[in-house]
Amino acid sequence: MQSGKINHENSALRKVRQKVANYMARLATLDEAFKTQSRLDAGQWIRDAADTVNVTITERLLIPRYKYVVQVMMDLQMGAGCHYLVKGYWDVESVSHTSITYTNSTSFCVCTVFGNLY
Repeated sequence: MQSGKINHENSALRKVRQKVANYMARLATLDEAFKTQSRLDAGQWIRDAADTVNVTITERLLIPRYKYVVQVMMDLQMGAGCHYLVKGYWDVESVSHTSITYTNSTSFCVCTVFGNLY
């Protein structure tokens, strides 16, 4: 590794990956919720998921000079298929990201977190 470059495999965001995965596993209740609740509630669930991930990162990592972007996508699995690609095109030497996908029989949720060392 060259001086001044980030080792993305051992970056700060990798440390919270399991914590984020654990939170998303708790979203298993969405399986029934999607069947019984209004789809308008999904917006609130997505905001709650993004807020929880953001708080988890900021409270547990405590790394100065990091800015975060949290992106959450949630939908039903109805056989139509879905492609999801996300990439940060900032400074390659200072950006890291991690992504978690939770899937059950009727729904899925993808959470991607970008971190930018400034």
